[in-house]
Amino acid sequence: MRPFQTIFWMGAVFWALLWPCFISSAGASEVCKKWIGKVVSVQGSVQTRGADQTLWRPVQLNDLLCPGDMIRTLERSRAAIILSNDASLRLDQTTTLTINLSKENNTSLVDLLRGA
Repeated sequence: MRPFQTIFWMGAVFWALLWPCFISSAGASEVCKKWIGKVVSVQGSVQTRGADQTLWRPVQLNDLLCPGDMIRTLERSRAAIILSNDASLRLDQTTTLTINLSKENNTSLVDLLRGA
């Protein structure tokens, strides 16, 4: 094989392996215009799902939550959220909730689907 072909194929393999890293981090870094909550503590497995998404993704410290986002804690997991109005929420294990924005008085509206 000629040197040019070797370099070409090495580059192609490099980008093929690296490309998924760019795709997975792009979705996590997208932030809504007006966030409604911020994750300030994560212990165990905590996941979030956007209002227009079907897949759950792992939550990281300081992730922002947008109106309509769902957040859930799995078994033996906990999380703490600070809402945009400085109220705090602590989620125990096996909790699922949705955070929305009340249109009447611009406050946070929490819909507890499961857990405590």
